[in-house]
Amino acid sequence: MRFHGESRRDRYDVVVVGSGVGGLTAAALLARLGKDVLVVERHDRVGGYAHSFRRGRYAFDSSVHLVGGCEPSVYEGGGGIHQLLRELEVRDRVDFERIDPCYAAVYPGTLLRAPSDLEEFIRAHSDAFPAEAKGIERIVQECLNIRQETRRAAELTSATDVVRTPDRFPTLLSYRRATLATVLDDHIDSPQLKAMLGTLWPYLGLPPSRVSFLYFATMLMSYVADGAYYCRGSFQRFADALADAIKEKGGEVLLRSPVRRIVVDAGRATGVVLENGQRIEAELVLSNADATQTVHELVGPQEFPARYLERFSRMKPSLSAIVAYIASDLPLQSGDIAHETFL
Repeated sequence: MRFHGESRRDRYDVVVVGSGVGGLTAAALLARLGKDVLVVERHDRVGGYAHSFRRGRYAFDSSVHLVGGCEPSVYEGGGGIHQLLRELEVRDRVDFERIDPCYAAVYPGTLLRAPSDLEEFIRAHSDAFPAEAKGIERIVQECLNIRQETRRAAELTSATDVVRTPDRFPTLLSYRRATLATVLDDHIDSPQLKAMLGTLWPYLGLPPSRVSFLYFATMLMSYVADGAYYCRGSFQRFADALADAIKEKGGEVLLRSPVRRIVVDAGRATGVVLENGQRIEAELVLSNADATQTVHELVGPQEFPARYLERFSRMKPSLSAIVAYIASDLPLQSGDIAHETFL
């Protein structure tokens, strides 16, 4: 992408701070609705966790290397990425490769390949633990119900409407405070099977005893109901497609442009000041930056209610990860591994 030091204008309808996938998606949809949008990014490329980089002749994805929902789904609420790219008119610019199995779980004495298909996923776990077949089916069905109800809830004007219409969202309300461990304990006896069904918890940064079952269920279904996919050529192409959608609707993406602060006037965000000193006014500012950075550095804690800051201060960072980028000449295809392998 080409760089320029300042934005074209000093006023926009919306300024989005940070070009992670969430920021790019919000900006692209707003630009499609006719809003004047500016995305400000401190890195030299868009994508956040979805950006890629090169070292010599090797290309590496910085973090994201598997997503769900890249093709049409037979299940309600599925195919989210496919629908998004179609709506933004850039679907033909991204080529996704289906990954099956979506992961392999290797535990002492047991290897289980988790298929990227709902029925096959149930069958693989039931074949390994035949006495637990009914419990496996019940958990997967509850996960599917959660995903479908979550999609319907997203169409409501207010989150409180979920509580007002409990007959439409029985699963969401039933599990709203449940952890993954609680649900596994309710349906499964085998400790080993509980571990295997919860294999993907590191993606969410919290162990089964703490991670929300609603959150986990939605993620799991995105892979096994919709199918798991890798973006050919790296996920940078996915991020670039979103950025193209912004620019083709008249929006602007500014790279190598750190935001010094988000301007607040009379209790509302009214713009941003870039590190180079340029001040840009906006009707709305969206921050796709880290929450702690947004509150304490970009906005300032004095602009938030005391009750919010008290709750915010009690929050603790979830578990993080260390990533090693390794090139190997070993014949990996002949081993008991998958695109994602958990040991």
